[in-house]
This record gives sequence, structure tokens and C-alpha cells, in this order.
Amino acid sequence: MKLKIIAASLLLAFGSAQSQTQNAETQELKFLQQGGVTAAWARGITGRGVTIGIIDNGFDLTHTDLKGQVVGAINLQGGAVTWGSHGTQMASIAAGVRDNSGTVGVAPGARLLLAQVGPGGTNLALSQTNIAQALDWLSQKGAAVINMSFGGKYSSTFTSGVRYDPVSRAYIGSPLFGSTSEYQLATSRGSILVFSAGNQGLPYVQQPAIYAVQTTSTGHLVLGGRALVVGSVDASNMIASYSNRAGHICQNVVAGSCRDTVQTMNYFVVAPGTAIQAATPNAMVKTNTAGSVSGTSASAAYVSGGMALIKQAWPTLKPEQLVNIVLITARDLGAPGVDTTYGRGLVDFNRATNPIGQLRIAAASYRLDQSGMIGSNANLTGIGGSIAVAFKSSTVLSQVQVIDDMGRNYAADFTRSMAVRQQTYDPVNPYLGFAGYTPLSAKFGSYDLTAYAGSSGSAIELAKEFGPLKLSYQTGMMQERNGFLGNYGSGGLDLGNSQTNWQTIGSEFKIANNTSVQARYSLGRTNVANAGTSMIQTLGPVTTDTWQLGLVRKDQFREADTISFGLAGDIRVRQGRALITAVTGYEYDEIDGEVQARPIVSRETVNLRQSAQPVLWANYLTPVGVNSLVRLGVSAGQAGYRAGVMFTWIQ
Repeated sequence: MKLKIIAASLLLAFGSAQSQTQNAETQELKFLQQGGVTAAWARGITGRGVTIGIIDNGFDLTHTDLKGQVVGAINLQGGAVTWGSHGTQMASIAAGVRDNSGTVGVAPGARLLLAQVGPGGTNLALSQTNIAQALDWLSQKGAAVINMSFGGKYSSTFTSGVRYDPVSRAYIGSPLFGSTSEYQLATSRGSILVFSAGNQGLPYVQQPAIYAVQTTSTGHLVLGGRALVVGSVDASNMIASYSNRAGHICQNVVAGSCRDTVQTMNYFVVAPGTAIQAATPNAMVKTNTAGSVSGTSASAAYVSGGMALIKQAWPTLKPEQLVNIVLITARDLGAPGVDTTYGRGLVDFNRATNPIGQLRIAAASYRLDQSGMIGSNANLTGIGGSIAVAFKSSTVLSQVQVIDDMGRNYAADFTRSMAVRQQTYDPVNPYLGFAGYTPLSAKFGSYDLTAYAGSSGSAIELAKEFGPLKLSYQTGMMQERNGFLGNYGSGGLDLGNSQTNWQTIGSEFKIANNTSVQARYSLGRTNVANAGTSMIQTLGPVTTDTWQLGLVRKDQFREADTISFGLAGDIRVRQGRALITAVTGYEYDEIDGEVQARPIVSRETVNLRQSAQPVLWANYLTPVGVNSLVRLGVSAGQAGYRAGVMFTWIQ
């Protein structure tokens, strides 16, 4: 039986024509929101630079919703392109101009290649020979996606002979398959074919939509997974009564059951298609208008525009990858999972253009073609501590490229993961205070010896009195993981492991009975073992210092107690630099028809130098028993308050 190919019928095709005002475009926005389109627009994704091919009965090239969008048009029946109701509508739904008047397409930034394969006007008959020529012409011209809003109606004789096989969940009947060579030619050149499911209300799709899942004798898809079939839903996401469903007409029947390895529902999605807005040709109403249209034709055009959105954002993705993204991000409708009514579900171009799976930081070797190493986990990154402020204004960290599970790049602002926090100050031992410690004191003649032991470091201090003057010297060492001096990083911002050595000199001078003034100064040097996977590499050692002035009074409340208080400068970086290296973008080249991406690697040197923050501190030390002292301490500064109790053993 020979099928007559016609444009898929549109319900209410010419009803409710509206003047070219903001109203029609505003009405269309609710349908665009339904499929996540406006959310993608908000992130700058409009299909810019992508070419959409439309095969249809004719096109009104004078309509303002198409003007400026068309980069090429041909009438394969001969002569100039003439207006067609159906073709004008489909072109405007896919890529109509966004100008706050008339209607607007899903991909207003895209460009249109138009192939007329029918007599135009309101005549919806199409030529099969011209369709083959159109596929050839559009794919040669570089159409990324080709809209196929047409199909052949099944006769009553055919539909009455189709039976449902519950085992394979497929429909079995007399096959209607013809040659797919012209369709295969287009997909082999990199074009994606978007078929309308048909408007007969059947449980299976029309021809040529069935070609989307036709397989070879070895079970491979003839069109290579570069095709989609689209059904229609209404504004409530219910399958339209006119829309064909996602059922599968079997090709390979064995012992009365279907043996096809791929079924239509696996490549079937639904999209808004009921009473949406589309351009009405000027020849029909003598002015630029938009009207309400319904049908799987409109839904297919909707999805064709959506494919252009994804293609714009990631031009290196292969056609089958683009198709797969639409399929796996569709919102499930109907029965849970893939079903024979809604297939994969409602297209969602917001989800399709947002990251999928785990994000990783792009390494310089990663070329967006899923080759090369990606990098460290981007979900567990951040810097906390006082030096975070040094990275807050980094231009490199504000535009780091991260890669999702689909091999797509996104710009991530890592400066937002900087938790600037001034360190709390320990007036007795500023450096070792980061790690916690326990002191142990002993006297050796005229010398006082104090040892400080912590889980990740230790220090020793020697003091001696010279009349009213007491001098002290301390040296210590501390090791930290994933940072230094209380500053920490993780993931792509790992600060590396570190070792800090410091020396402290101090003096205490008696100015009156039981009253002294004291001064201390500490100088530290931190060597960092950089993490190889981190975007941040410390350049050489980091030098820090801290100072303290105070007043000390003994025997204040009881014999042998000591109270002290004063002003200090918390630990600051005097000298230190870090190199930030990251991929901040990609440059694209087209080689032999394929788009390739080269990473843009940016570098920036950050000065870690800090100004000291003043800290008020106070301590009270009193004997407890024969061989121990207890210290009560408190400090207050920009970082907040710190208070604590510590016991010291005396030998």
C-alpha cells in the first residue's frame, strides 16, 4: 500500500487569529515555561548560531516572526518559495523572533533553513521525492536539526489488521516500511531528525516516525540514535486525544512475537502541542498575526527548537548525545518509567541544559569530547580561614570550567565557596593554639622550662630572670593537613599539607611590686606540600608573624596567682604568594564538519599578605594543689571570642 505523505493535520489551525501585539507572545510564554524553555533563556541559551531545517508545504518569508531568521530557503517543486500555512507555523514555533510582538519560538536565537516540498497555501500534500531532496539539501547546508512535521495516515485496512502483543508490548501487523536511505544520509552528515508522532489518536506512531527506531539485521539503529519522535500534551501535561502514542510497530516478528531490540517508546517524548501560538501567513489575513494551533506537528517543532538550545551551549556534542540528553532529562509522565503512552515523558529544556550527575573541574587536557582527564571533584570544594579573603576577588576562580557526566562544560564561580574567617587568638601560644596543646613546666636552677605537646605539633620555651627583667625564647613545629595555620581547603581548592616552624622571643620587665609589663614577638615560616590536583599552588614558603603587649600582676587575689591582659596582633601573613591555574573557557574550531574545543587555561598570582587584626586578651593563672596550675584565658577580636581552661603540671 502506498502512503500519501501530507503535513500532519493541525486542529484549530487557523482559529483565534490575533493582531501582532505583545499578547500572542505573552501567551506563548506559558507553553515555553511548560517545557523549561524560558529557564534556559534566563541563562543565555537561545539557540544562537544553530541552524534548524524545516521541511514543509511552504513559508511566508515576509512575516515579521520569520524575518531575519532565515538564512536559506528553497522550493524543491520549482520557482520561488511561496507561502504555506503549515510551514510558516512550524518555522515560527521552532525559531520565531523574540521581539515582544506576535509570537516567539523556542529558539529565537537560531537560524532557519527552509525547504518547500509542497504546493503551499493551505494544501498540505507533500512530495516524497521532494522530501528526499530536502533532506539532502538541508544536511549539506549544515542543519543541526531537521523538523519533520509530516507523516502518512494509516488506512482503516491497515489499522484493523494490527494486533497488540502483550509479551513484547508491541503492535504486530503488515509492515509499511520503505527505504530509509534519504533519512540515513541526513543523519550520517550530523543532522538530528525530529518526527511528529501523528494526529490519528492511535496507540502507535505514524510513518516516517517509525524510522527513528528501525534497526539493521545486527540490531543497530539505522539512524544511529540521531532521531526523536514527538507526541503532544495539553497545558495539564495530559496526552492529547488526537496524539498518537508511543507504541511500537514491530519489524522483526518471530513465532508471533516481536523481537525488535529497540522500541519506539525509547525514543519518544511529548511536548506542548495544544492551542499554542504560531505565526499565521500574511496572505491569509493581510497582516502579521499569530494564531492558536494544535497537533503533533507543533510539538515536533517545539522539540526541534529545544535541540538548538542544547546545541548552542555545547557545540562539540555529537547528535546522538544531544538526543540522549533530551531523553534522559524528560519528566516522567503516566506509568512510572518509560511507557507506551508518553515514552520518556515531557521534554524539559531547563533540566536538559543544567548539569547532569557529578561535576568535576576541567583539567587542561580535557577537550570536551570526553577525552583527557577531567580533574578533581567540584562538589566538595572550598576555602575557609583568614586567607580566604585573598581569593575572593580572583578572576580565574570566578569562571572555572566544570564538567558534568555528559561531558558538558559549565562556568562555576568558586569565589562563592570562600568562607572568610579570622582565626581565634591564643595569647599563651598563638601558633600551637591552632592544634591544641598541653603544657608541662619544670625549673632547672635559674631557668624555667616549659614544653607544649599537641596532637600535630610541639614547642619548647626557655626563660631566665635577670633582676627585674625576664627573657624567654620559644621554638616550635606544627604539621597540618589540607591547609596551614587554621586555613583549610578541599577538592580543587586543596591547600596541601604543611609544616610550620616558628620562634618567639619575649620579655617581661618589673615596673612595680608584683607588676610587670611584657612584650612578645613571633616569626613563623610555613612550607606547603601542594596538592597536585588543586587549582591553587603555593609559591615558596609563607612567612607569618604575631606580636603581643601586656600587663602582668602577681599575687592579685591569692598567693602565687597571676593575672595578665593586653593587646595583640593575631597571626598574619607577612609574605606569601599562590598561583591559581584553571580552565576558564573553550575556543571552538570546526574541522571536517566537526566542532572541536580547545581549553583556555588562565593563570593568576595572588598575594597572601594580610594586615594584622587587633585582639584583646586576658589570662588568670593560679596554683591548684602542689604540682599543678590552672589557667583561665579569654581573647576577643574580629574572629570573635575564645575562652578556655588549661592545666599545667610543674616538676
